[in-house]
Amino acid sequence: MAVEQIEDDNYVIIPGQIRFKSQTVRGSKFRGVSKNGNKWQVLVMGNQKKQYSGSIKDETIAAKMYDKFAIKNLGLRAKTNFDYKRRDIQKIIQEIQEDSQKNQQ
Repeated sequence: MAVEQIEDDNYVIIPGQIRFKSQTVRGSKFRGVSKNGNKWQVLVMGNQKKQYSGSIKDETIAAKMYDKFAIKNLGLRAKTNFDYKRRDIQKIIQEIQEDSQKNQQ
C-alpha cells in the first residue's frame, strides 16, 4: 500500500515497536541508539555495513534520526521507535528529497 492511497491523516501507517530492555550500560530504550560517553549515537545497517552517526545530546532526537534513516531505506517496512502517520511520512519524504537536492549542488 502506498502512502498516497491512505486518505486519513491520523491513520498510523508505521507503528512504533518498543525495543526490549538492554542489558548493557550503553543501551537505550530505543532501537538503533546507544550511548557513547555522555552522548548518544545512532547505528544503522546498510549494504551489510554498520554506519554510526554520533555526538547527539538527546536520546529521543537520536531515535528520531534512526527512524528517518530506516524509513528512507526500508520504506513502509521500516521498524521504527515511534508511530508515523501519513502526514509524518510525507514530511520525512520531503526532508529526504530536500537533503538529496542540497547534496547534489
